Amino acid sequence: MKEIVSIDLEIDVEQRFWNRVKKLSTNKCWPWLGSLNSQGYGQIQIDGKNFLAHRLSFTLNRGIIQQKLVVDHTCRNKSCVNP
Repeated sequence: MKEIVSIDLEIDVEQRFWNRVKKLSTNKCWPWLGSLNSQGYGQIQIDGKNFLAHRLSFTLNRGIIQQKLVVDHTCRNKSCVNP
């Protein structure tokens, strides 16, 4: 699965993403309610390609992911999408 470095976001993609998130307070996990890959990470399909949900969340909330940046789950919950 390719990682997101940059992506052109459309409104429907953003809406589809947020419809699959249980957004709690900013300092808590935001569980991904959509499908998970075999490693337990959230995933979403855009234009026939699978993307990791936590990386899309980072892009939606903070902007483009720089090439050497590692987007990690500090809560250690692989299905969390809180950036």
